[in-house]
Parts: sequence; C-alpha cells; structure tokens
Amino acid sequence: MLRRRRTGTSTDTVMSLLVSLLLSHVLYHSFPSTDDHSRVKLERGSIDYINASLISVEEAGRKYILTQGPLASTTGHFWLMVWEQRTKAILMLNGLVERGMVKCHRYWPEDVDEEIDLFDVDLKVKLLEEKEMEHFIIRKCLLTDQVSGESRQVVQFHYTAWPDFGLPESPASFLEYLTAVSESGSLDLSNEVGPSVVHCSAGIGRSGTFCLVDSCLLLVSFSLLVHEKNVIY
Repeated sequence: MLRRRRTGTSTDTVMSLLVSLLLSHVLYHSFPSTDDHSRVKLERGSIDYINASLISVEEAGRKYILTQGPLASTTGHFWLMVWEQRTKAILMLNGLVERGMVKCHRYWPEDVDEEIDLFDVDLKVKLLEEKEMEHFIIRKCLLTDQVSGESRQVVQFHYTAWPDFGLPESPASFLEYLTAVSESGSLDLSNEVGPSVVHCSAGIGRSGTFCLVDSCLLLVSFSLLVHEKNVIY
C-alpha cells in the first residue's frame, strides 16, 4: 500500500510533481504487447486465449493484468479471467465512447441490483453499489460462479478524466484516484487475492502508464533506486 511520509515540503505537492513527470515521460513510450510467456490463459472452456498479459514488478511487490476494454463478444471471457485469477479490483481508465467511437462494451450492469447472465462462461454479475466521485466512479459488483455457487465481490475503479491519446486532467486528480485504489488494498497480493485487472481501450498506453506510475511511487516510498528498464520489464 502506498503510504505518504510528511516532511517539510508538502507531500501532495511532491507526489503530484512526480506523477506529472512520469505521465509526461511514458506518454511517448510504448509497452510490451501480449507474448506467449506472459499472456493470461483461460482455464474453463475450449478457448484459452484472451488478449491479456501478466506484468510483474518484483521490486515493488506488484502484479497487474493488462488487457483491452472488453467487446460485447469478449465480455464473458473478461469476467472469466477475473474469476479464475481471483482478481479483487478492475481498474478502468477509458470511457465507453471516446472521440465519437465505441472503445469498450459496458461489461457491468447499468443499474444497482441489476444482473447480467454470462451463459457462455457460467457466470453472472450483479451491481451492488455505485459511488461517483469528482474524477472517478467506484462500483461494487458480486461475481457468481453458477457452477459452484461461490460468489466474490469485485470492485471497479473507473477513472473518468484521462482522454484517449492524452494526459489526465491533472496530476492531482490521478494521484487521488491512485491513492483510493491503493488504500482499498486492491493491489495487495495474497493467497486469496490475485492481480488487479487494468484496462483502457487497447490495454497498452494508459494501462501501462498506470502500472509504471504506481510501481515507481512505491519504489520511491521504499527509498529504492531502480533503473527504469528494470521497473518496466
């Protein structure tokens, strides 16, 4: 969990400046695409492929699953991955429609207490709660395996202030979002909790940027100096 240590300089000011520098830097760099050695494989069903990669940052004790925004045809597989990987949180960094184009299917129920049945993967999703903040929305869902009857809560943190091919509205708003995610414990790994799923539209730029910023801030908080390529790869 990211913890802020107060000194003579405003912690929020320093952290916001660091976030700003990181965001500006990674905007012009690309991230690795899905390769066989890192791709996440589905276990249930005859198709094991989903466009998702597992990214590990050992120095920061972090693991993330990066993926593209689900399509209508891949929503079932998306939730199956969340179930099989024991994911506690989904971090959504894009809008459903951007630049006049549909970039992601609404893969969660639109209204509280509404359910979506995913017959192709024997799962169902129910929206329990939705809380709208200034720059992000928190949605709590109940994901149920209709084969075993087991259910788990999954929290979606939807950041709404990061345009496609651009930067967040402000470093402060992004830091507020990152802090909310971190303080929820959703990024902390355990035997019961697997990697968080991070997605934008393509699952590369904004998703990779989130992972890099989160990891770098953790490393700074640990007072570690790690070469950039070791953080990314």
